[in-house]
Amino acid sequence: MAKLHKGNASRAILIKHLIEGICKITFTKVNGTVRSAYCTLHSGLIPSNFEKAIEKIFLPDARQEILPYWDVVEGKWKSFYVDKLERSEEHTSELQSRFGISYAVFCL
Repeated sequence: MAKLHKGNASRAILIKHLIEGICKITFTKVNGTVRSAYCTLHSGLIPSNFEKAIEKIFLPDARQEILPYWDVVEGKWKSFYVDKLERSEEHTSELQSRFGISYAVFCL
């Protein structure tokens, strides 16, 4: 899949990629620091007691400028402003070994 960079990624495109598997995204936080995160919206990769939260992302009144994601390293929900995305990268082999995933579709 193509890499996404600042300016060429909409909320809908990011959601599509995150639903497919784990992605590494880099974005600028509100305080100006840059953060990278391994994240997903794939229901099979989010603990079952947190899956219901995914539905809220698709509600009509959901804030479109913010994208919640499951941080697979920290094991909790986080979010970022879509317009603050710097880049996304594919790290298939790194993700497979780091998270013990043998089947996932990796994106971005």
